[in-house]
Amino acid sequence: VIVSDSSFTSDEVHRVLGFPQDRIHLALLAADDVAVPPPEADEGALSRLGVRPPFVLTVGAADRRKNHALLARAMRRVVETHPQATLVMAGPRRRGAAQPPDAPWMRMLGFVSDGDLTALYRAAAALVTPSTYEGFGLPVLEAMRLGTPVICARASSLPEVAGDAAAWVEPNDETALASAISCVLADELL
Repeated sequence: VIVSDSSFTSDEVHRVLGFPQDRIHLALLAADDVAVPPPEADEGALSRLGVRPPFVLTVGAADRRKNHALLARAMRRVVETHPQATLVMAGPRRRGAAQPPDAPWMRMLGFVSDGDLTALYRAAAALVTPSTYEGFGLPVLEAMRLGTPVICARASSLPEVAGDAAAWVEPNDETALASAISCVLADELL
């Protein structure tokens, strides 16, 4: 028996490995049930991390499937109309990967603690997850748990995870992604 965290992953296990569908059991994930630090600590965490609103956040390793290249191209468009906006990237970075010198609107943090991540989620205008391939997508649920708007690529498991509670873009459409980010930055109610 294999336990899978999403229907998408179940289908992939069957497709790639030929494992029988009737021996794959689905157990959906949830955001961690960790103690959430009080919001009063957020300002200090953001200051220590060198992050100022307005910003959009992406969380995850610097893997190609995370589609950060598309996100960077979209953000170049966003900062034309929202010059104060930044893209904050939290998660492991490849050794030797430097912040691009031509992108002053980008802040790469690397690994951050759970408390710092909570502060980032709460202060972000949106979590942006443009991934082309995800087995589940926990950052989507973590952001939603804290009331942060989510923008996702309509790919792999993400539609299953976010349902109708996210703004959706195609995983290769930088214009639509830039537009979705700009909408969230411009409309606090959204």
